[in-house]
Amino acid sequence: MLDVKSACALASSFASINWGQNSGRLNTDRGSTYSSQRYRDLLQANGMQSSMSRKKDCWDNAVAESFFSTVKNELVWGNNYADRQQARSAIFEFIEVFYNRQRLHETLGYRTPLQVDQAAAVRVG
Repeated sequence: MLDVKSACALASSFASINWGQNSGRLNTDRGSTYSSQRYRDLLQANGMQSSMSRKKDCWDNAVAESFFSTVKNELVWGNNYADRQQARSAIFEFIEVFYNRQRLHETLGYRTPLQVDQAAAVRVG
């Protein structure tokens, strides 16, 4: 489990990416890290909301929890970043270059999020 300081750094990184132009929702489990006042204040200050799974519903946030597990395994464990900016850059590159554009997602029919977005835009447009 991430400590509050690390969770706030991660949330701050997501906020700086400006998903939805400084608004968005971060899905997490119901752990004390993510329900802490400091974490909720940081999200609110960046125009974001916290989204947690319902009590006793372990599948409610399965996709989000899988994402955070992937980030932790790929970027957090075993890496020591010189400073917060280096960690932010690594997280940004992982999400925007690899996770959204190259990594195939089982829940998306083995497509990337970018492919799903592009297909949706074609259907709408």
